[in-house]
Amino acid sequence: MIALSWNCRGLGSSSTVRKLGEVLREKCPTCRRKEELGYSIIVAKGCGGSIAIFFRFHIDVEVLQPNTVPSWRFTGFYGATDTSQQRKGWDTLMTLRNQSDAPWLCTDDFNEVLFRHEKVGALRPLWQILDFRRALEACDLTDLGYSGSKFTRSNRRRALGTVRTGLDQACANSAWMNSFTRYVVTHIPVYQSDHNMVLVEMETQSVNRN
Repeated sequence: MIALSWNCRGLGSSSTVRKLGEVLREKCPTCRRKEELGYSIIVAKGCGGSIAIFFRFHIDVEVLQPNTVPSWRFTGFYGATDTSQQRKGWDTLMTLRNQSDAPWLCTDDFNEVLFRHEKVGALRPLWQILDFRRALEACDLTDLGYSGSKFTRSNRRRALGTVRTGLDQACANSAWMNSFTRYVVTHIPVYQSDHNMVLVEMETQSVNRN
């Protein structure tokens, strides 16, 4: 099973749509291409097929699976770009956490980093980083790690104007990590957008619901 998230600007361009199609054909062959694109994208593929979700701020869904596989919760989250509004975003995240104790995977662009070394080209205020860490801790969300570059977003300016940041995360609560004992997070570089894709590949642990 996989979940693919991508905060992509400019998905109307043919080269970007082609790149998305390439990744989907490789990682999610049952997905169909959607023509009207322009939001963050989440693609989840499992035993019963695939689902693609397009959203601006956040989306919260329950993923139902066969009887031997535990159902789980997925949230695609987009953090505030305005730092004065960030704490409202973390309050929203904590509100979502209080709605369910189900296994929970939360991915996409949080617009914040966990460590200062995840941003180069400009200094990130420590209080913003600590606010983000406290929000994840309050939600029982743990960063799942990754393979690939720690920088998932670049402003693509030249020389001294370049700023690279690790804004896109894949996080999960302890119940999700107990349900999916094997998982791999990969940052997929794409030149068509200023953000990388975040791919979560996971294997479920079967349960008996009788």
